[in-house]
Amino acid sequence: MPNESGLPSAGDGGTGADAAAGARPPRAWVKVARAAEVPPGGKRLVEVGARRILLAHVGGEWRAVKAVCPHRGGDLARGALAGGTIYCPDHAWGFDLTSGACDRGAEWRVAVYPVRVEGDDVLVGI
Repeated sequence: MPNESGLPSAGDGGTGADAAAGARPPRAWVKVARAAEVPPGGKRLVEVGARRILLAHVGGEWRAVKAVCPHRGGDLARGALAGGTIYCPDHAWGFDLTSGACDRGAEWRVAVYPVRVEGDDVLVGI
């Protein structure tokens, strides 16, 4: 199922390849950070145009999700990162960084963006 950016709602495992079979590739890849700026286990808010995106480096993988909680607009970039889950700082709802799925139900997912690394540059597909 596409998200608001038109991308599939499943992540790509940090490799640039879409997880959903038959998914259309991103329209553009945008450099959002240098790999050294987000250490393993770290996260960072990045902005691509009007999009607020949480970039995370977890378990040797890069993940990117919409940084706004769909419940009440909480800033996920301020949330706690535990493994592959980001928790909303307002009400502790958990969002899987690979799928965007919420631990409160399927209707509360966040958009997931593909990520790839070229040299020391981290790029997000939009």
